[in-house]
Amino acid sequence: NNRFEVTEAGYYRVEANFNTFASYTATNSYEINIEINGLPVKYSKWNHIGSGQINRAVTTVEALSPGDYIQISVRGGSAFSINYATELTSFVVERIR
Repeated sequence: NNRFEVTEAGYYRVEANFNTFASYTATNSYEINIEINGLPVKYSKWNHIGSGQINRAVTTVEALSPGDYIQISVRGGSAFSINYATELTSFVVERIR
């Protein structure tokens, strides 16, 4: 189901990033969002300028309870392909307390 489901109450560090396969010249806006229970809580969004790969990263610390879930969404002003290599695109959840 492409989401992380919380089983223990606590504070969680959530980190997500993506990188594209190709170089793009479109000056559209691209964003990555962290969502808790379907609602956005943190995002990174800005226009792509010049020529090159698109990369966005976002991190947050959230107090979560059992049953909460975390999802990541990515949106762009034009079509693009995400590089699925784990060193370039990732979704990390760590219970820190």
